[in-house]
Amino acid sequence: MLLSETQLKVIGLLAEYEIMIEISLIKALSIARDIESGLIEKKFFEVFEGDPIELKHVLLNLVAATREHYNRIEKAWKETR
Repeated sequence: MLLSETQLKVIGLLAEYEIMIEISLIKALSIARDIESGLIEKKFFEVFEGDPIELKHVLLNLVAATREHYNRIEKAWKETR
């Protein structure tokens, strides 16, 4: 699964934050769920007409991986609640 630079930064910040204060699993899942949902809803990985074919493939792979990851987070979130 490929992660964008922004996603990796967010994960790093969440990891640092978790070290500073303990957060519950449900809170961490909620934050991750909100981030990934926002990326999908805002069409962060949208492909545009003039994009090079290589970029289109990368963006399509990223959106698919993000949706798959969101579904895993959503499942864990529902099981934890």
